[in-house]
Amino acid sequence: MGHQKIKNSTANMVAKMICDLYIKDVTSRFRVLTSRCLRRINVNEITSNGYAFQVEILYRFAQYGFDICEVPITFVDRKESKSKLNPSEIFKFLSMCARIMFRKQRF
Repeated sequence: MGHQKIKNSTANMVAKMICDLYIKDVTSRFRVLTSRCLRRINVNEITSNGYAFQVEILYRFAQYGFDICEVPITFVDRKESKSKLNPSEIFKFLSMCARIMFRKQRF
């Protein structure tokens, strides 16, 4: 298994366990977000970006009981796969997961 697959698999496992997300991939896929749902979760309170944003938005959608449908993306022109999870993105991603974990313990 290549480095990218290890990073993505680990990121998915961590996020799904901490956030109780029952989806296949939290770091990619095409998603459609309705304006009604975005108003309900109050997007002005979203503090993250990048991969951490995906985790935060999926977690908030799951909290409100919204359906999350995944549509895989196939990149046909991609020759060599390189992970976009650089050290900075990994840190932001893990920080968001930690914030969610501590928020859940307060309730």
